[in-house]
Amino acid sequence: MKDNASLPSLVTGIEAISHAASAFSEMIIHSRVTPAHHIARSFTRNPRVNCYGNRIDVHELPSELGAAGCIHGAATTGSLVSSITCGDALVLQAPVLHRIVGDGLPVVFNIPSRAITRQESSMFPDHSDVMSVRSTGIPMVSSTSVQSAYDFAILSQVAAVECHLPFLHFFDGTKILNQTQQISMLDEVSLRELMPREILDGFMEQRLSPSRPAMRGTIGNSDTYFHGFERANDWFNRAPERVQNVMERFGRATGRRYDPVEYYGAPITQVQDVLIGMGSCTETLKRVVNHMNKHGDRRVGLFTVSLYRPFPFDYLIYWLKMMRGLEHITVLDRTLETPSQPRNPLYYDILEAMVRAGKADVKILGATHGIGGHTLSPRNGLTLFENMALPKPMDHISVGLANAVGLESLSIVNNDTDPPLRLSDAEGVDIMFFGTGADGTKTVSRALAKMVDRTTDLRVTHQFRESDERMALGQCATLLHIGHTAHDDPYMQRGMANFVGINLPYLTKLQYLDYIKEGATVVINMKPDTDFDKVLPPRFKKIIADRHAKLYAIDIGAINRACGLSPRKQSTAMATACVCLFLGKYDQPHSIWRHLPERTATMHSVGTFMTSLLDILPRDSTGLKNKRIENATVVSMASNAILPRAAGTTLCDVPAHEIFREVEYSPVSWAAASSTDVGPEMVEAGNIEAPLVDDIKAMAYGDRGHIMSEQGQLGGGELRRAYESMAKHVPSWLPQFCTQCYQCSLACPHGALRIIHWREDEDDADFRASKRYQADPKEKSKRPFIGLPAKLLSRPPISDPGFMFRVQVNQQLCTECGVCYQACPTDSLTPIHVDSDPDAKSNKERARSLGYVGSKLKEGSFMADQYSLEDITELRHTVEGSQLFRPLYVSDNSCPGCGIPAYLKLLTQLVGSNVIFVGSDGCITSNLATVNSSALQADVSAADTAPCFTRSTPGNAMEHAMGIVSRLAHVRAELTRQINTLVETQSSSNPYYQAGGVNAYLPTPMLTDISSGLVPALRRWLTLGDNPDHARDIHDFVAHVFQHELIESYYDNNDLFSPDARALGVIKKLLSFLEPVQVVTTGSDRWARANKSSIMHAMNRSDRVRLVIADGQYETSSTDSAVRWPDPIARQYVGTNAYVAQISLSDPLHTIQCMRRAFEYPGPSLLVALAPCKDWKLSGGLSQSLPAMKRAVRCGFWPLYSYDPMAPQPKSIRAATIDRPVFDEFVASQYRFATRQDGYVETMWEGIRDHVNWVNGNARGPL
Repeated sequence: MKDNASLPSLVTGIEAISHAASAFSEMIIHSRVTPAHHIARSFTRNPRVNCYGNRIDVHELPSELGAAGCIHGAATTGSLVSSITCGDALVLQAPVLHRIVGDGLPVVFNIPSRAITRQESSMFPDHSDVMSVRSTGIPMVSSTSVQSAYDFAILSQVAAVECHLPFLHFFDGTKILNQTQQISMLDEVSLRELMPREILDGFMEQRLSPSRPAMRGTIGNSDTYFHGFERANDWFNRAPERVQNVMERFGRATGRRYDPVEYYGAPITQVQDVLIGMGSCTETLKRVVNHMNKHGDRRVGLFTVSLYRPFPFDYLIYWLKMMRGLEHITVLDRTLETPSQPRNPLYYDILEAMVRAGKADVKILGATHGIGGHTLSPRNGLTLFENMALPKPMDHISVGLANAVGLESLSIVNNDTDPPLRLSDAEGVDIMFFGTGADGTKTVSRALAKMVDRTTDLRVTHQFRESDERMALGQCATLLHIGHTAHDDPYMQRGMANFVGINLPYLTKLQYLDYIKEGATVVINMKPDTDFDKVLPPRFKKIIADRHAKLYAIDIGAINRACGLSPRKQSTAMATACVCLFLGKYDQPHSIWRHLPERTATMHSVGTFMTSLLDILPRDSTGLKNKRIENATVVSMASNAILPRAAGTTLCDVPAHEIFREVEYSPVSWAAASSTDVGPEMVEAGNIEAPLVDDIKAMAYGDRGHIMSEQGQLGGGELRRAYESMAKHVPSWLPQFCTQCYQCSLACPHGALRIIHWREDEDDADFRASKRYQADPKEKSKRPFIGLPAKLLSRPPISDPGFMFRVQVNQQLCTECGVCYQACPTDSLTPIHVDSDPDAKSNKERARSLGYVGSKLKEGSFMADQYSLEDITELRHTVEGSQLFRPLYVSDNSCPGCGIPAYLKLLTQLVGSNVIFVGSDGCITSNLATVNSSALQADVSAADTAPCFTRSTPGNAMEHAMGIVSRLAHVRAELTRQINTLVETQSSSNPYYQAGGVNAYLPTPMLTDISSGLVPALRRWLTLGDNPDHARDIHDFVAHVFQHELIESYYDNNDLFSPDARALGVIKKLLSFLEPVQVVTTGSDRWARANKSSIMHAMNRSDRVRLVIADGQYETSSTDSAVRWPDPIARQYVGTNAYVAQISLSDPLHTIQCMRRAFEYPGPSLLVALAPCKDWKLSGGLSQSLPAMKRAVRCGFWPLYSYDPMAPQPKSIRAATIDRPVFDEFVASQYRFATRQDGYVETMWEGIRDHVNWVNGNARGPL
């Protein structure tokens, strides 16, 4: 043991825990709850520094769930966080504990255990609170005394970082805290030796930062969730061994040895009766064991479980196997679970260990003690051993409580056995539809199920079998079984489908044809005049031919467009095709009536089905009486085209057997394609075998770590090739009419329209010959097709002579929503079919075109030598200039025309890549968080940085963001302190500098970089570090200087020698924090109203938290017609410490100005953005979202204003007028208002008038 390792001190339990918790922590975050707040209060009274000399920030939050969210946020960004909580507060944090464990964050919770509230409250200890959160999977360690509580609080911090897991250290609450003992405490040197630097550096490398683009808290799918859960098992399996190593290292430093399971008592080979327990009771039982072994007839022992989770089975089994004479074990639980559980938690763990050790013949007894702080006395311990000595010892006993009921055995019969697996032998037919979310796939099968149910006496089973979390564009599949018996298979079976309907986007992606039967009917959504032999994938054609399937092609888009329906909706036409081609054809062997002729009571005609189908299929989304579109038109066109079965404009009977017979193909597995770069030729040939979600579940993820890590973190921007080309018609730019207003690019929700500038004399061959292209292989992979494939239409820009201007369409991202047509004031965009695009005739050509455009979209590439940093900053915050910057957020899964993605896209264009999005709830979070094996939302900038995403739980999103902001502020404050130290030591007036300073220790080649370059750059950062463009420029220079090997050697070898050496080391470690990071919380209006108290708390603080609320008018589009007109959200926070603005994309200049001020404001800020939703049921769909927003502003429904507490005139009104005719037009264009109660519109109008008066200052309020 080292001489300086242990310093004897007389301390209370409170002081011991507070000292230990501050050993390595950078932040202490807690909420006030007894008795835990006694520990936290000691930090407030006596500010502390950790063993590295860094100040510890202490944060107290008003709610338990909020505290957990703040902890999660701070740890996500690389802070070593400790927390103190207990009792009901701990139970309330359980949802966040699941997230912290899932992310593998080394947070330490010190828990003075307290009984949870049941029939009454108690502030005294038992283990009911910690046992209530054991299902979260968080590792748990238990201490028994003040000394061990101090030691375990330190051990937990070291083990958490080494195991990449959070730890929960619990001890017996008031019993330990109120004790005063003389304990040995470690000094700073010994503490630093326990936590090697490389371990901390490894943790810092995993932090969430735009410099390491990643996403956490994403919405998983069935193809990733189970595997991600299982992959974490490795960390837990290694945890007991790593904890043991930490305990051994601690023992060598202090002389106090701990083990995951500790044995105390008689010689191990002689012991007969053993007690097993946790917590302070074991200190009492050790004395009882000594007494029994000295005076008793039987040899007894005691196991103390120090590591409770993951339970150290191997260590306990090691001891058990040596106990040859063992007869009885009594397990002591300090919690009493309800009678629905026959045994308590620790008992089950010991039972499992005994079975594994081959000790099934040993009698295992269960006992409960210490509930609500009840003390276990030595007499109670003797009673336990005496009970084991009886011929028939009692089981299920309560220790220290005269309770006859508790002494009785519980006889519970478990009737919850799993039902046996049954394979369905149901006769009938199976119909499957494959498509994408929001294209009517579910509607098809549901409508057919209702139709058959109404018109026949057959049994119908409908299962929505597959879906992923990308709501609007994710893959989905439905299964419809029709027969006389129920279909109860819980999974899809290959080779069972009689009819398969396929929407086009997944035609070349999924292995859905594995599910068809011999002779099945297959209908695809494709133009009948298509060259099928050329277009269809080889594998598709081969299966069709081998299984003698009947293949039909129907142009659903043409039918829908002719009837005024959305071309993406396949429900009506596909249902009609199913009826005409399959269900209504009696003479075919695969007809349902042919399968079940003797059981069918009546025969039905196609007309009978059609009549029923029309009653079931939904109306168009407008729902307006004057613009209602009957499905009868679609059914009539579809049936007229289908029934003759002749090649026409909408249907074709494909002779598959003749043209598909001889097909050869070279398949590429999906796993291989996901881990390698696959060129457009491979995609175009359809040689990638992409399985359905259900098949992905069975795949091993060991080779796909770049898609899913063990602890829930995904890299950003890695899978952009997964975007699907959804649109059949895309905008075509007519330069002769274009006024270069940039409105189309700004309004496009999906980032499909881009504005590009390039030099008129720029030659792409120059880029190929550049040193960067030759030296950096990433440049080649990023731009597989550099050359300009065809002569692109372009014109000189109005504002920049010498450049060329073009509006470029990314066909892969276009969803055919139509918003851009409404945004263009001069009709310079016109829809054309994708196959008619003069710039791109094939996937290969499109890829080349997009590759060229991508090279021109490099952020700032054409501005760097033309504009200063100040000019670029100003240019970025104009309508035209903002669209010249690359959007780092693109949405491929939101509803076409959704009002949310355009705001997020614009936000990244204004702020850049240094953004951490914090998700809460609602569609805005789904847009950001939706990630599966096929798509990521964040795009990567030219500097290989990208926005990050993280999420905790909906109820603590604001606190989660506050934790991240607090961590970033803490690090930047430390960075400022170290830079000031370096600058001061290099000052000519500093004695240290006059003695040689850093130059006395640096080799000569470094003098120029340090004295002339690095220090002036860092001095410049002290004044301009909050400006993103200047900070990025400084960061790039400093990073270049730090790449000098001599500098790295200098601060490594002189870490404890000179102040400037230490400063250089810290600056190098915190280099990525030189650039300011914006923390943006996103939420819906429904979430904002449900979490008003959390938002109000954040808006009244000084933290630079940014909140963007997408107001989709949940109340006015809710299915509950009784919901009243709500109070405007922005109005509720005017007068707080926050900058508040109400914005709409219909006024882009105001939106950009408000966003700029919100992100520059030195405090919290709130932006409430009007976001049209499909639930508005706009006439004409979401393509009319921009006109709807304009009407909302003009009529007063959505006034535009801002409130800046720091401005001389706080209020700034952009638009706040009322107009009843425009309001009536606004209401009439949306079917959502027709479902409201009578008088709702008038009530809403009165609310609008009141709100506008308030904005204009004619009513009470801060304005």
